[in-house]
Amino acid sequence: MKLKIFFSLVLFLAVFGDWIANEKPVYCQYQGKAYFPLIEVPFVKLGWVDWPADFQNDNWSNLPYEKVIKTLIPYSPETIDRNNLGLKSPFAAQNTNGYRERHWMGTDRIGRDVLAGWLRGFRLALSIGLLSISIAGILGIFMGGLAGFYGNDRFHLPVYKGFFLLFWLVGFLYWIYQGFETNGSNLSILIWLGIWLIIGVLVYYMPVIGKRIALPIDWMISLIIQAIDAIPALFFLLALLPLIENPGLFHVIILIAFIRWTGIARLVRAEFLRIRDLEYIQAAHLLGIKNFHICWKHILPNAMGSVWITFAYSFAGAILLEAYLGYLGIGMPAGTISWGSQMQQVRENPAAWWLAVFPGLAIFLMLFSLQKMGEKLESKVS
Repeated sequence: MKLKIFFSLVLFLAVFGDWIANEKPVYCQYQGKAYFPLIEVPFVKLGWVDWPADFQNDNWSNLPYEKVIKTLIPYSPETIDRNNLGLKSPFAAQNTNGYRERHWMGTDRIGRDVLAGWLRGFRLALSIGLLSISIAGILGIFMGGLAGFYGNDRFHLPVYKGFFLLFWLVGFLYWIYQGFETNGSNLSILIWLGIWLIIGVLVYYMPVIGKRIALPIDWMISLIIQAIDAIPALFFLLALLPLIENPGLFHVIILIAFIRWTGIARLVRAEFLRIRDLEYIQAAHLLGIKNFHICWKHILPNAMGSVWITFAYSFAGAILLEAYLGYLGIGMPAGTISWGSQMQQVRENPAAWWLAVFPGLAIFLMLFSLQKMGEKLESKVS
Protein backbone atom coordinates (compact mmCIF):
# COMPACT_ATOMS: atom_id res chain seq x y z
CA MET A 1 0.00 0.00 0.00
CA LYS A 2 2.84 2.40 0.84
CA LEU A 3 4.44 1.76 -2.55
CA LYS A 4 1.14 2.57 -4.27
CA ILE A 5 0.94 5.87 -2.38
CA PHE A 6 4.54 6.73 -3.25
CA PHE A 7 4.18 5.98 -6.97
CA SER A 8 0.83 7.80 -7.08
CA LEU A 9 2.58 10.84 -5.61
CA VAL A 10 5.44 10.51 -8.11
CA LEU A 11 2.98 10.28 -11.00
CA PHE A 12 1.10 13.32 -9.70
CA LEU A 13 4.30 15.39 -9.45
CA ALA A 14 5.40 14.27 -12.93
CA VAL A 15 2.07 15.19 -14.54
CA PHE A 16 1.18 18.33 -12.57
CA GLY A 17 4.65 19.67 -11.71
CA ASP A 18 4.15 22.72 -13.93
CA TRP A 19 0.91 23.49 -12.08
CA ILE A 20 2.82 23.51 -8.79
CA ALA A 21 5.96 25.44 -9.79
CA ASN A 22 5.49 28.14 -12.43
CA GLU A 23 5.74 31.90 -12.74
CA LYS A 24 2.58 31.86 -14.87
CA PRO A 25 -0.70 31.92 -12.92
CA VAL A 26 -3.26 29.15 -13.15
CA TYR A 27 -5.96 31.73 -13.86
CA CYS A 28 -5.93 35.48 -14.32
CA GLN A 29 -8.19 38.29 -15.44
CA TYR A 30 -6.26 40.94 -17.30
CA GLN A 31 -7.65 44.02 -19.04
CA GLY A 32 -11.18 42.66 -18.62
CA LYS A 33 -10.47 39.26 -20.22
CA ALA A 34 -10.00 35.87 -18.52
CA TYR A 35 -6.97 33.69 -19.28
CA PHE A 36 -5.75 30.24 -18.21
CA PRO A 37 -2.03 30.59 -19.03
CA LEU A 38 -0.91 27.10 -18.00
CA ILE A 39 -3.54 25.50 -20.22
CA GLU A 40 -3.11 27.96 -23.09
CA VAL A 41 0.71 27.76 -23.47
CA PRO A 42 0.74 24.98 -26.16
CA PHE A 43 -2.09 26.69 -28.08
CA VAL A 44 -0.20 29.99 -28.05
CA LYS A 45 2.87 28.25 -29.50
CA LEU A 46 0.70 26.80 -32.27
CA GLY A 47 -0.76 30.23 -32.99
CA TRP A 48 -4.30 29.21 -32.05
CA VAL A 49 -4.56 31.61 -29.09
CA ASP A 50 -3.42 35.24 -28.90
CA TRP A 51 -2.01 36.72 -25.72
CA PRO A 52 -1.54 40.41 -24.88
CA ALA A 53 1.90 41.83 -25.59
CA ASP A 54 2.57 42.09 -21.83
CA PHE A 55 2.36 38.29 -21.53
CA GLN A 56 5.20 37.85 -24.00
CA ASN A 57 7.73 39.52 -21.65
CA ASP A 58 7.57 36.69 -19.11
CA ASN A 59 7.37 39.25 -16.29
CA TRP A 60 4.23 37.63 -14.97
CA SER A 61 4.61 38.53 -11.30
CA ASN A 62 4.51 42.32 -11.85
CA LEU A 63 1.47 42.49 -14.15
CA PRO A 64 -1.57 44.39 -12.80
CA TYR A 65 -4.12 41.55 -12.72
CA GLU A 66 -7.72 42.24 -11.82
CA LYS A 67 -8.07 38.67 -10.50
CA VAL A 68 -5.43 35.98 -10.24
CA ILE A 69 -4.88 32.42 -8.95
CA LYS A 70 -1.15 31.76 -8.63
CA THR A 71 0.78 28.52 -8.37
CA LEU A 72 2.16 27.27 -5.07
CA ILE A 73 5.77 27.97 -6.13
CA PRO A 74 6.20 31.20 -8.16
CA TYR A 75 9.11 29.90 -10.27
CA SER A 76 9.37 27.55 -13.24
CA PRO A 77 12.54 25.44 -13.57
CA GLU A 78 13.90 27.86 -16.21
CA THR A 79 13.13 31.06 -14.28
CA ILE A 80 16.23 33.04 -13.28
CA ASP A 81 15.84 35.05 -10.09
CA ARG A 82 18.29 37.89 -10.63
CA ASN A 83 17.96 38.92 -6.98
CA ASN A 84 19.36 35.57 -5.81
CA LEU A 85 22.19 34.75 -8.18
CA GLY A 86 25.15 32.61 -7.16
CA LEU A 87 24.12 29.53 -5.19
CA LYS A 88 21.83 30.59 -2.36
CA SER A 89 21.49 27.97 0.36
CA PRO A 90 18.00 27.02 1.63
CA PHE A 91 19.01 28.38 5.04
CA ALA A 92 20.85 31.50 3.84
CA ALA A 93 19.39 35.01 3.72
CA GLN A 94 17.56 35.48 0.43
CA ASN A 95 16.44 38.66 -1.30
CA THR A 96 12.75 37.79 -1.64
CA ASN A 97 9.39 39.41 -0.84
CA GLY A 98 8.03 37.07 1.79
CA TYR A 99 7.90 33.35 2.38
CA ARG A 100 6.02 32.47 -0.82
CA GLU A 101 8.87 33.71 -3.02
CA ARG A 102 11.56 32.05 -0.94
CA HIS A 103 13.68 29.32 -2.57
CA TRP A 104 13.01 26.46 -0.17
CA MET A 105 15.65 24.20 -1.73
CA GLY A 106 17.99 27.06 -2.58
CA THR A 107 19.14 28.22 -6.02
CA ASP A 108 21.74 27.06 -8.51
CA ARG A 109 24.62 29.15 -9.78
CA ILE A 110 22.50 31.22 -12.18
CA GLY A 111 19.60 31.79 -9.79
CA ARG A 112 17.17 29.06 -10.83
CA ASP A 113 14.95 27.56 -8.16
CA VAL A 114 16.17 24.08 -7.17
CA LEU A 115 12.73 22.97 -5.96
CA ALA A 116 11.12 23.77 -9.34
CA GLY A 117 13.88 21.84 -11.15
CA TRP A 118 13.56 19.02 -8.61
CA LEU A 119 9.87 18.68 -9.48
CA ARG A 120 10.65 18.74 -13.22
CA GLY A 121 13.08 15.86 -12.62
CA PHE A 122 10.17 13.52 -11.80
CA ARG A 123 8.67 14.09 -15.24
CA LEU A 124 11.96 13.52 -17.06
CA ALA A 125 12.85 10.41 -15.04
CA LEU A 126 9.41 8.87 -15.52
CA SER A 127 9.28 9.76 -19.22
CA ILE A 128 12.68 8.26 -20.00
CA GLY A 129 12.10 5.25 -17.75
CA LEU A 130 8.64 4.36 -19.07
CA LEU A 131 9.37 4.95 -22.75
CA SER A 132 12.76 3.22 -22.80
CA ILE A 133 11.56 0.21 -20.80
CA SER A 134 8.41 -0.08 -22.94
CA ILE A 135 10.55 -0.22 -26.09
CA ALA A 136 13.04 -2.55 -24.39
CA GLY A 137 10.17 -4.76 -23.21
CA ILE A 138 8.69 -5.13 -26.70
CA LEU A 139 12.11 -5.90 -28.20
CA GLY A 140 13.13 -8.20 -25.35
CA ILE A 141 9.89 -10.21 -25.42
CA PHE A 142 10.06 -10.58 -29.19
CA MET A 143 13.72 -11.63 -29.34
CA GLY A 144 13.58 -13.79 -26.22
CA GLY A 145 10.39 -15.44 -27.43
CA LEU A 146 11.96 -16.27 -30.81
CA ALA A 147 15.07 -17.73 -29.18
CA GLY A 148 13.17 -19.76 -26.60
CA PHE A 149 10.38 -21.08 -28.82
CA TYR A 150 12.37 -22.02 -31.94
CA GLY A 151 15.75 -22.84 -30.38
CA ASN A 152 18.40 -23.87 -32.89
CA ASP A 153 16.48 -26.52 -34.81
CA ARG A 154 12.80 -25.54 -35.03
CA PHE A 155 12.88 -22.60 -37.43
CA HIS A 156 13.06 -23.91 -40.98
CA LEU A 157 13.36 -21.58 -43.95
CA PRO A 158 13.90 -22.08 -47.70
CA VAL A 159 17.43 -21.10 -48.75
CA TYR A 160 16.30 -18.49 -51.30
CA LYS A 161 13.91 -16.90 -48.80
CA GLY A 162 16.74 -16.69 -46.27
CA PHE A 163 18.83 -14.61 -48.71
CA PHE A 164 15.84 -12.33 -49.36
CA LEU A 165 15.25 -11.83 -45.65
CA LEU A 166 18.95 -11.10 -45.07
CA PHE A 167 18.86 -8.41 -47.74
CA TRP A 168 15.65 -7.04 -46.19
CA LEU A 169 17.17 -6.98 -42.70
CA VAL A 170 20.18 -4.92 -43.87
CA GLY A 171 17.86 -2.42 -45.58
CA PHE A 172 15.53 -2.30 -42.60
CA LEU A 173 18.41 -1.52 -40.22
CA TYR A 174 19.58 1.20 -42.63
CA TRP A 175 16.19 2.94 -42.61
CA ILE A 176 15.97 2.59 -38.83
CA TYR A 177 19.36 4.30 -38.59
CA GLN A 178 18.25 7.10 -40.93
CA GLY A 179 15.11 7.65 -38.85
CA PHE A 180 17.24 7.66 -35.71
CA GLU A 181 19.54 10.31 -37.19
CA THR A 182 16.64 12.60 -38.11
CA ASN A 183 14.67 12.07 -34.87
CA GLY A 184 11.84 10.65 -36.98
CA SER A 185 11.15 14.10 -38.48
CA ASN A 186 11.87 13.19 -42.14
CA LEU A 187 8.61 12.04 -43.72
CA SER A 188 10.26 10.35 -46.71
CA ILE A 189 12.38 8.16 -44.41
CA LEU A 190 9.29 7.13 -42.45
CA ILE A 191 7.51 6.28 -45.72
CA TRP A 192 10.46 4.13 -46.86
CA LEU A 193 10.52 2.41 -43.48
CA GLY A 194 6.84 1.55 -43.89
CA ILE A 195 7.45 0.27 -47.44
CA TRP A 196 10.32 -1.87 -46.16
CA LEU A 197 8.08 -3.38 -43.48
CA ILE A 198 5.50 -4.29 -46.13
CA ILE A 199 8.26 -5.85 -48.29
CA GLY A 200 9.39 -7.92 -45.29
CA VAL A 201 5.88 -9.27 -44.73
CA LEU A 202 5.54 -10.15 -48.43
CA VAL A 203 8.94 -11.91 -48.45
CA TYR A 204 8.02 -13.89 -45.36
CA TYR A 205 4.79 -15.12 -46.97
CA MET A 206 6.41 -15.99 -50.30
CA PRO A 207 5.59 -19.55 -51.43
CA VAL A 208 7.88 -22.29 -50.13
CA ILE A 209 10.01 -23.74 -52.92
CA GLY A 210 13.15 -25.83 -52.74
CA LYS A 211 15.31 -27.02 -49.87
CA ARG A 212 14.66 -25.83 -46.33
CA ILE A 213 17.36 -25.25 -43.72
CA ALA A 214 17.18 -24.83 -39.95
CA LEU A 215 18.33 -21.41 -38.75
CA PRO A 216 20.06 -21.38 -35.32
CA ILE A 217 17.82 -18.58 -33.99
CA ASP A 218 18.71 -19.22 -30.34
CA TRP A 219 22.45 -19.13 -31.04
CA MET A 220 22.26 -15.90 -33.06
CA ILE A 221 20.12 -14.03 -30.53
CA SER A 222 22.18 -15.29 -27.59
CA LEU A 223 25.34 -14.08 -29.36
CA ILE A 224 23.83 -10.59 -29.77
CA ILE A 225 22.81 -10.54 -26.10
CA GLN A 226 26.29 -11.58 -24.96
CA ALA A 227 27.93 -8.95 -27.16
CA ILE A 228 25.75 -6.13 -25.73
CA ASP A 229 26.08 -7.33 -22.13
CA ALA A 230 29.86 -7.54 -22.45
CA ILE A 231 30.04 -3.71 -22.60
CA PRO A 232 29.12 -1.77 -19.42
CA ALA A 233 25.94 0.22 -20.04
CA LEU A 234 27.41 3.63 -19.20
CA PHE A 235 30.47 3.06 -21.43
CA PHE A 236 28.15 1.98 -24.23
CA LEU A 237 26.20 5.25 -23.98
CA LEU A 238 29.35 7.36 -23.71
CA ALA A 239 30.73 5.70 -26.84
CA LEU A 240 27.60 6.07 -28.98
CA LEU A 241 26.16 9.46 -27.99
CA PRO A 242 29.15 11.51 -29.26
CA LEU A 243 28.65 9.88 -32.69
CA ILE A 244 25.17 11.42 -32.96
CA GLU A 245 24.83 14.97 -34.21
CA ASN A 246 22.76 17.03 -31.75
CA PRO A 247 21.70 14.15 -29.48
CA GLY A 248 18.39 14.62 -27.72
CA LEU A 249 15.85 12.92 -25.50
CA PHE A 250 14.72 10.62 -28.34
CA HIS A 251 18.26 9.28 -28.82
CA VAL A 252 18.75 8.72 -25.09
CA ILE A 253 15.50 6.75 -24.84
CA ILE A 254 16.35 4.55 -27.85
CA LEU A 255 19.90 3.85 -26.64
CA ILE A 256 18.77 2.99 -23.10
CA ALA A 257 16.14 0.67 -24.60
CA PHE A 258 18.84 -0.93 -26.79
CA ILE A 259 20.91 -1.63 -23.68
CA ARG A 260 18.11 -2.80 -21.38
CA TRP A 261 16.26 -5.26 -23.64
CA THR A 262 18.84 -8.01 -23.13
CA GLY A 263 17.89 -8.76 -19.51
CA ILE A 264 14.23 -9.05 -20.47
CA ALA A 265 15.10 -11.25 -23.47
CA ARG A 266 17.18 -13.65 -21.34
CA LEU A 267 14.30 -14.18 -18.91
CA VAL A 268 11.70 -14.56 -21.65
CA ARG A 269 13.94 -17.05 -23.47
CA ALA A 270 14.31 -19.16 -20.31
CA GLU A 271 10.54 -19.13 -19.68
CA PHE A 272 9.75 -20.08 -23.29
CA LEU A 273 12.28 -22.93 -23.17
CA ARG A 274 10.62 -24.20 -19.97
CA ILE A 275 7.03 -23.94 -21.21
CA ARG A 276 7.30 -24.92 -24.89
CA ASP A 277 7.58 -28.67 -24.19
CA LEU A 278 4.80 -28.90 -21.61
CA GLU A 279 1.90 -31.20 -22.43
CA TYR A 280 -0.70 -28.55 -23.16
CA ILE A 281 1.64 -26.85 -25.66
CA GLN A 282 2.28 -30.19 -27.41
CA ALA A 283 -1.49 -30.73 -27.51
CA ALA A 284 -1.92 -27.31 -29.14
CA HIS A 285 0.61 -28.31 -31.83
CA LEU A 286 -1.28 -31.54 -32.47
CA LEU A 287 -4.53 -29.60 -32.86
CA GLY A 288 -2.91 -27.56 -35.64
CA ILE A 289 -2.86 -24.22 -33.78
CA LYS A 290 -0.41 -21.80 -35.37
CA ASN A 291 2.87 -21.02 -33.63
CA PHE A 292 2.08 -17.32 -33.21
CA HIS A 293 -1.22 -18.11 -31.51
CA ILE A 294 0.48 -20.64 -29.22
CA CYS A 295 3.16 -18.11 -28.21
CA TRP A 296 0.76 -15.19 -27.77
CA LYS A 297 -2.14 -16.96 -26.08
CA HIS A 298 -0.58 -19.86 -24.20
CA ILE A 299 3.13 -19.29 -23.48
CA LEU A 300 3.55 -15.52 -23.04
CA PRO A 301 0.81 -15.05 -20.38
CA ASN A 302 2.45 -17.76 -18.27
CA ALA A 303 5.90 -16.20 -18.72
CA MET A 304 4.91 -12.60 -17.92
CA GLY A 305 4.82 -13.11 -14.15
CA SER A 306 8.61 -13.28 -14.05
CA VAL A 307 9.05 -10.63 -16.75
CA TRP A 308 7.34 -7.93 -14.66
CA ILE A 309 10.09 -8.35 -12.07
CA THR A 310 12.73 -7.59 -14.68
CA PHE A 311 10.72 -4.54 -15.79
CA ALA A 312 10.93 -3.07 -12.28
CA TYR A 313 14.71 -3.54 -12.04
CA SER A 314 15.25 -2.33 -15.61
CA PHE A 315 13.17 0.78 -14.88
CA ALA A 316 15.49 1.57 -11.98
CA GLY A 317 18.52 1.04 -14.23
CA ALA A 318 17.09 3.41 -16.86
CA ILE A 319 16.53 6.17 -14.29
CA LEU A 320 20.07 5.71 -12.98
CA LEU A 321 21.54 5.90 -16.50
CA GLU A 322 19.62 9.11 -17.18
CA ALA A 323 20.99 10.58 -13.95
CA TYR A 324 24.54 9.58 -14.96
CA LEU A 325 24.15 11.30 -18.34
CA GLY A 326 22.71 14.43 -16.76
CA TYR A 327 25.56 14.52 -14.25
CA LEU A 328 28.15 14.18 -17.02
CA GLY A 329 26.32 16.69 -19.24
CA ILE A 330 26.09 14.26 -22.17
CA GLY A 331 23.18 13.31 -24.40
CA MET A 332 20.63 15.92 -23.33
CA PRO A 333 20.02 19.24 -25.11
CA ALA A 334 21.71 22.21 -23.45
CA GLY A 335 19.58 23.64 -20.66
CA THR A 336 17.70 20.41 -19.90
CA ILE A 337 16.93 20.35 -16.19
CA SER A 338 17.10 16.99 -14.46
CA TRP A 339 18.32 15.54 -11.19
CA GLY A 340 21.63 14.65 -12.79
CA SER A 341 22.16 18.13 -14.27
CA GLN A 342 21.45 19.70 -10.87
CA MET A 343 24.04 17.46 -9.23
CA GLN A 344 26.55 18.32 -11.97
CA GLN A 345 27.04 21.80 -10.48
CA VAL A 346 28.39 20.29 -7.25
CA ARG A 347 31.56 19.28 -9.11
CA GLU A 348 32.44 22.95 -9.53
CA ASN A 349 30.97 24.07 -6.17
CA PRO A 350 31.43 21.33 -3.54
CA ALA A 351 30.01 23.61 -0.82
CA ALA A 352 26.59 23.67 -2.55
CA TRP A 353 25.42 20.60 -0.65
CA TRP A 354 21.73 21.19 -1.46
CA LEU A 355 22.41 20.53 -5.16
CA ALA A 356 23.55 17.02 -4.24
CA VAL A 357 21.25 16.19 -1.32
CA PHE A 358 17.81 16.92 -2.78
CA PRO A 359 18.28 15.41 -6.29
CA GLY A 360 20.25 12.53 -4.76
CA LEU A 361 17.42 11.87 -2.31
CA ALA A 362 14.88 11.76 -5.17
CA ILE A 363 17.05 9.29 -7.11
CA PHE A 364 17.54 7.15 -4.00
CA LEU A 365 13.80 7.04 -3.23
CA MET A 366 12.94 6.09 -6.82
CA LEU A 367 15.54 3.33 -6.99
CA PHE A 368 14.72 2.04 -3.50
CA SER A 369 10.99 1.93 -4.27
CA LEU A 370 11.52 0.13 -7.58
CA GLN A 371 13.81 -2.34 -5.81
CA LYS A 372 11.11 -3.00 -3.23
CA MET A 373 8.54 -3.40 -6.00
CA GLY A 374 10.77 -5.98 -7.69
CA GLU A 375 11.16 -7.89 -4.42
CA LYS A 376 7.41 -7.79 -3.85
CA LEU A 377 6.75 -9.17 -7.34
CA GLU A 378 9.37 -11.89 -6.74
CA SER A 379 7.61 -13.00 -3.56
CA LYS A 380 4.27 -13.21 -5.39
CA VAL A 381 5.76 -15.25 -8.25
CA SER A 382 7.54 -17.65 -5.92
